[in-house]
Amino acid sequence: MWKQFLEIFTNVVTYAQRVSKLEQKVKSQEQALKDLATFSQWLAFELQRVKDEQKHSIEHESDARKLFELRVENQLLKSGRQLPPANDDKENQ
Repeated sequence: MWKQFLEIFTNVVTYAQRVSKLEQKVKSQEQALKDLATFSQWLAFELQRVKDEQKHSIEHESDARKLFELRVENQLLKSGRQLPPANDDKENQ
């Protein structure tokens, strides 16, 4: 009888130790999961920020291109209205 009691007591203690270790592992994995969730949120935020920067950059480049086209067009229009340079021969006569 004492042998069975000792065996049961040993099993209970062993199981209690195993449960304690498993609880520690669960807590560790819960923390790792929280860290992963935080990292995922940060990564999603950074991806959105990069998308926004890219969109802004594309819009800025488009505006700069349009401005350049307007400047070129303006210069072409100005050059079409300019009078030809005066001929020095006519001034000397």
